[in-house]
Amino acid sequence: MIGASVWMGMHVQTGKNGVGYVGTQAAFVFIVTMIQGPAPPTSIMPGVDRFAGILGGLGILMVVSLLLWPSDEEIAENMAAGHEQH
Repeated sequence: MIGASVWMGMHVQTGKNGVGYVGTQAAFVFIVTMIQGPAPPTSIMPGVDRFAGILGGLGILMVVSLLLWPSDEEIAENMAAGHEQH
């Protein structure tokens, strides 16, 4: 089951959807949750904590990207201005 889950996560990581980070983290969350020691896990909280951290990081990334990433119009204007100067 661990092998199949890690394979699925790596399949998402190397896919063409642009969500490779999600596949990496999903595989890692599964491993952290399922492999906690020599006995079966008594709690899924390490995985839940990791998942919450991932969601928080992605939320921060989204806010920063929305505030700082240039719009398509700004990129087009900059490219047009760059071509006019040459």
